[in-house]
Amino acid sequence: MDANFIIYMLLGMGASFVGTIPVGPINISVVATTLKRNMRAGIIFSGSAAVVEIFQSFIALQFGVLLSTLLFSNPWFRIAVAAVFFLIGLIFIFKKQKVVVKESSKRNLPSWASGLIVSLLNPQALPFWVFVFGFYQSSSLIDMQLLSLEQMSCVMSFLIGVYLGKFAALSLYSYLSYYLSSRIGKLTFWMNKILGTVFIILALSQLWEIL
Repeated sequence: MDANFIIYMLLGMGASFVGTIPVGPINISVVATTLKRNMRAGIIFSGSAAVVEIFQSFIALQFGVLLSTLLFSNPWFRIAVAAVFFLIGLIFIFKKQKVVVKESSKRNLPSWASGLIVSLLNPQALPFWVFVFGFYQSSSLIDMQLLSLEQMSCVMSFLIGVYLGKFAALSLYSYLSYYLSSRIGKLTFWMNKILGTVFIILALSQLWEIL
């Protein structure tokens, strides 16, 4: 294993971990999943969301500038994203609190599917990775030539780091929410409201940038 493999994995891991720490729909969803089900479900959610992050960072790496121009400068695309976020937010805010019973788990999406869906609906991931690659390159931390398809070992090491960083950060959220749930009353009751509010704020921010 050469030095470039380790360096690029650490760079991918660091950016992914730091980018996941700010409160957003994915980590709030991890908390909600952990509180409603259990920590195992939260970890599974984290793993599937981290898989999506691999593809998002790879797309940003290969087509970052072009994709950002085509999609995020397109007002109709951003309006569609805002509409989806707003709808999800309303569903969470007006969702009634119910007593958790075993049968209810049959009506819920599997944790891995929820992780995939919420992560796919996170449009901030692509511009975030475009920014990361630009920052790394301008700071001479990476050589973009080494992240070309001709240098797959460096690409793979970076993507492995992306997965590990995302998974570690989301798993930390899951663990902390599980730890706090036994000490803070009514945390589960407010989680739907918080999650819905986050989605609505994201929807409004998308519309604000268009106007």
